[in-house]
Amino acid sequence: MKISLLSVGDAAEQLNIAVRARIQAVFSVFAEEDCPIGQYADFKQLLRPLSDSLADKQFTVVFAGSDCFESVKQSLIRALHLKCELSLDIIEQLPEDMSAVRKELHGMFPVNAVVFPSSDGMYSAFCSRAGTQYLLLCPLCGNYMHVLENDIYRFLSRTVSLPSDAGEPYIMLFRRVASVLSQRNLSVAVAATQTADFVRTPASMGGRNASCFKFSSLPVPPCDCEPQDHTARAASSAASACNTVLGVAMSNIFLLKRNGSEQYVVYIAVAHDTNVTVSRVYSGDLPVKDFLKKTACELFSLLSCIVEALYGNAEPDDFEVF
Repeated sequence: MKISLLSVGDAAEQLNIAVRARIQAVFSVFAEEDCPIGQYADFKQLLRPLSDSLADKQFTVVFAGSDCFESVKQSLIRALHLKCELSLDIIEQLPEDMSAVRKELHGMFPVNAVVFPSSDGMYSAFCSRAGTQYLLLCPLCGNYMHVLENDIYRFLSRTVSLPSDAGEPYIMLFRRVASVLSQRNLSVAVAATQTADFVRTPASMGGRNASCFKFSSLPVPPCDCEPQDHTARAASSAASACNTVLGVAMSNIFLLKRNGSEQYVVYIAVAHDTNVTVSRVYSGDLPVKDFLKKTACELFSLLSCIVEALYGNAEPDDFEVF
């Protein structure tokens, strides 16, 4: 499926590489080609690319931050002449002191749209369909990434057909990033962690482009510092050992206990120039093997975003701050 990712507002312009990679990882599985996030200052700037996307793409996603979500939602509904209705379920979740006008806007959705509520009802995403065309409005605010990576991803899995040549998602994303690296004559070193097989396995199926990945034989020492620092050092050490400009690492699995619940977390890192970008992936309710495949998807998406930033106009982030 042809997918277009568009973002608008100050929050969109301030997205760091790790968050962009997490967003792209959700949609890349279902896309026929890479789908970077276009960034626009306001709805006026967004109008032309939005129109082009609706004419050419099957699935258009518009991301808007809290600074402009309400105005973008209203402008979208008006520009596309969408017939709407109020969701009483959403309105009941909204803060009591919110004005009636804002409550109506936050609780208004296109007729027959699929709604993805936020925890407090504010900035809830929706997906509207017209024939074979889909339009998804999604916030870039609050703790909505969980909804995007779980509820919206499950909706896509049920609704959107995978590309005809799709295999395992993490293998498909590996092939894409390997192709990009090959075109740019870049090599990547992979740290020898216990989870490195989730990079080694797709590399064994990736054909000649897979030669861009060099697997370090340098043992990764036991973790004696914060996991994100340890993973960052592993990625940098692999790049140094293999004499490559880029290095990647997937940490071992850590058990995270929070608020009486337990889940796994894995850290991923991409070393580039003198910097390292680090992100972390949570298991949620996924089984361990599926969780590690998801983690590999996010690693390849992060690597793709780093390459895009290094060889485009954007400047790559320094160490990711959680």
